[in-house]
Parts: sequence; structure tokens; C-alpha cells
Amino acid sequence: MRIGYVGDGLFATAAIQRLLATHQVTTFTPESDEAVNHGGAAAASTLAQLARDADVIVVSLPTHSALRGVLFGSEGLAQGLSAGKIVVDQTPGLPDDARALAQELRNDGVVLLDAPIHSERSDPSPELSVMTCGGSVDAFESIRPVLALLCPNLVHCGESGSGRAAHLVVAAVAACNRLITYECATVGVKNGLAFEHMAAVINKSSGANSAWARVLPVLGERGHSADLTLGTALEELKLASRLAMQCGAPLLFANLATAMFQSAASQFGATGTVDEIARMFEASAAIDFTDPSTWVSARLA
Repeated sequence: MRIGYVGDGLFATAAIQRLLATHQVTTFTPESDEAVNHGGAAAASTLAQLARDADVIVVSLPTHSALRGVLFGSEGLAQGLSAGKIVVDQTPGLPDDARALAQELRNDGVVLLDAPIHSERSDPSPELSVMTCGGSVDAFESIRPVLALLCPNLVHCGESGSGRAAHLVVAAVAACNRLITYECATVGVKNGLAFEHMAAVINKSSGANSAWARVLPVLGERGHSADLTLGTALEELKLASRLAMQCGAPLLFANLATAMFQSAASQFGATGTVDEIARMFEASAAIDFTDPSTWVSARLA
């Protein structure tokens, strides 16, 4: 199958390499003055050309407005799309926007699947990643093997827009889990608890969560648990908040998480990974997770 891929960055490069293992892939990098080498993938001269040459077009961009520009701008994908082709939209955004795009493309016989991936690592693992897909179930099943190369866990969530909605729900939960992990780990070490003892307790209890299992083992070494940037996580949280307000179920805990991610992005830069948030908790409790001599509070020392 001929695959077109529009996007750039760490996650895009990893996805293209997985697709290249079994498919012919043509790429296009928006806002780039020259072709980007993705190690074996051909580079299209225009978006329209990419759309003409591909059976399935995967688009992964940072914002919905960027997606619209790629689809309907001058020499955009729409200029090369024809009936029967499938566009896989992996851009985070609001469900209503995905539904509107799907309808516009449906008028020309083109199927749009909104299928964002939640993964904190550029190479999604079976345990810690999921693609949430909305749109035609027939189209979804017809390209399931392609989608499985992008992410090992696939969930068809319903009609157009449902993939984006599910993705924002997952993003909000993941952000809150990461924050409570740092917060409770801070309280634990201040009370003399070792990381391995906290892990043994939490992972065997109803408090177990993937953030705790992923973050705690590397916390004492200031290790790497995620490729997800603070900027991307923050934008997803803002979208989740907008979605919640639209449906009349405002987020409370996740809105607090949004404020904390905003503070982290301001302190450490939007391109820093979500691992940087640990430093905020260190500063607030006057500890260093890598230095046990700083852990126990003065009351217990």
C-alpha cells in the first residue's frame, strides 16, 4: 500500500520508520524550505502530489488550524485527493472540528478518520499507548494493519470526532496521574520512605497507575520516562478543558493540572519533556530526588 505522511519531529520520524518496514512511503514536511530525509521515504514536491500518489494519507500536525491549511490551502492535499482515498488525522483537536472536516471531505468521496495517538514515548509501546479512532468502521478495518504500525493498541470509538474526544479524555487522565505521582512521591521521601517501598505498596493496591509504574523507577536518577513535550501536553490539556466546557462538564482537577503544566512550560521551556515537572515538586519541598540526604524532613531527622 502507498502511504503518504505529512508531519515532522521525533514522533513523525519514528512513525515513518515503522511504516517503511512494509510499505512505500512518501513524506511532506510543512513549513520546510527543503525536503527532510526520513531514511528511505520519498519526499513529495507538493502536498497535492503526495495525495495523488498515495492510497492512505496520514497527517500529524500540532494544531487543527495547521491541519486545515494542509488540507485546503493552495496546492493542499484536497487538490490531489479523489474518491476512495482515506485521510488519517492524528492532529489533536476538538471533536466538532473533526466532524466538520470529515463532512467536507465526504462530499468528494474521501474518508477522514480522526485517529490521534496518546503515547508519551516516540515509539509507542503496547502497554503505554493507544490510538483512539473515530469515523467509518469499514474504513478503519480496511487499513487496520497500517494503523497498527503506527500504534499497537487500536480502539474504534464511534462516529467522526469520537477519536479526538477519547484522546483528550486520556490526555487529561495521564496528566493528572503524573502530577499525583510526583506529589505523593515527594510526601513519601519526606517521611523516610524509599522508592522501592513506595512502589511495592502502590503497585499492589488500588492506587496503582501506569504513571507511578513508569516514573517512580527513574525518579531517583532523574531518568527519562517520556518524549512528550510540556508544550504538547499543555495544548492537549487546554483542548480537554474547552471540550469539557462545551459539553457542560467542566474539568476541575484537570484545570489545576493545566495551570501546573503552564508553570512548568514557562520555567523549563515548551520543548522540555514532561519529566521536568519533577523539578517543581523538588523546589516546593526543598529536596533533590537524586540525593537521599535531602529527603527526610527536619521533624524526622
